[in-house]
Amino acid sequence: MSRNKAQNSLHEFDDFEREILLPHKFSQNGPALAIGDADNDGLDDFYIGGAKNQASVLLLQKEDGRFNSVQQPIWNMDKIHEDVAADFFDADGDGDLDLYVVSGGNEEEEQNEYYRDRFYKNTGKGVFVRVMEAIPENHISGSCVTAADFDNDGALDIVHVNGWGEVRDSNYRQQSMRFFHNTNPEALVFEERANEIGLDDRGQGRGIACFDADRDGFLDIVINNNDDNNIVLYRNQTDNGNHYLTVKLNGTGNNQLGVGARITLASEKGTQIRELGGTNNYVSHNPLEAHFGLGSATTADIIVRWPDGSETMTSNVNVDQLVTISQ
Repeated sequence: MSRNKAQNSLHEFDDFEREILLPHKFSQNGPALAIGDADNDGLDDFYIGGAKNQASVLLLQKEDGRFNSVQQPIWNMDKIHEDVAADFFDADGDGDLDLYVVSGGNEEEEQNEYYRDRFYKNTGKGVFVRVMEAIPENHISGSCVTAADFDNDGALDIVHVNGWGEVRDSNYRQQSMRFFHNTNPEALVFEERANEIGLDDRGQGRGIACFDADRDGFLDIVINNNDDNNIVLYRNQTDNGNHYLTVKLNGTGNNQLGVGARITLASEKGTQIRELGGTNNYVSHNPLEAHFGLGSATTADIIVRWPDGSETMTSNVNVDQLVTISQ
């Protein structure tokens, strides 16, 4: 249930006043939702972000299809924030999914601590700890977020866009979108490089998709804004010689796109994981394919764990191509 409050010079409407028995009065924004196998048991789990002053929830799925709500204390620490977006991804390359959460909304003035994003490291089996020093300090009202490897070095970077333009006496366009370059995965070191690499959009972001639009091997960025600059395309012009593989799936039955599958790729660069899903932000999601940056590696082995638990292994796959794996 969300709070909707409209006002002009003549009237003001607050639906909470009409339905005062509502258990909580949520903000207009959030909560965020991220889906992934956080505890590596082959079942999808859910992170549900909280609205302002509401703790978020991590739901771990059990074999009988039920979910356990876990680790309330860590989410209570950050319930002052408005969770507007979240993404599960393996930031440090240790084989489990970490979590990035974007803070947003328009209830505080710009540059407020209320808008600080958060990074949570998965220490194993879905046990998370907050590691704030991993990401640059960030106090803009955010919106959508995606983790992807934009320079094909084998490490997942973070890109996210603004959430608001000008509201009341605050101008949230004071800072542009953010790009956190993953320069040291094992030590969890991300560096802010948006302006340096030409990412300067200040729109009111509502969607972001990161995919290889021109099939040159590097991921591009498309942003959907809720303003005059409605569609913004950033073409990735990186030319560093790093290799890549893009994987599409051909499943069986009603799930021919393989939604819910986990793809593990091993090369001389190390082991990487991706989960194929149809969820990504508010009015967008990435194509149902997985992109892997491979650095100098020239071949890779791929294991697909399908949603039904079966596996398909493909060995010695040549790099720099889009490969389709069938169940």
